Amino acid sequence: MILSHIIELVAICAKKGIKNVILSPGSRCAPLTLAFARHPDIHTRTISDERSAAFIALGMAQQLEEPVALVCTSGSAALNYFPAIAEAYFQKFLCSSSLLIDPMNGLINTTAKQYSKREFMETM
Repeated sequence: MILSHIIELVAICAKKGIKNVILSPGSRCAPLTLAFARHPDIHTRTISDERSAAFIALGMAQQLEEPVALVCTSGSAALNYFPAIAEAYFQKFLCSSSLLIDPMNGLINTTAKQYSKREFMETM
């Protein structure tokens, strides 16, 4: 079942030192949100505005001197993280990486909301 894979992904994040996660929850990231929220070694905070969430995560990472993960829905929501990711990159503060989980390909280029091609985000 896919939920076991999500729980394992969160466990790997915890083993790699992720202790804090900022959640900008939506329906598509609900399983990931719940897995992070239920993990005993991870503290979560909910900030619905993705741009603000990313800058708060950046500030936390600077103060704590440790990585802070971000979780949001797919597509344009993830694009709102890019200003803070760029700031982190240009400050040479941290090596930033993003985990983007692709939506079902059948929904890309349809009228379904918040679906963007991953290739578009990788060029940003």
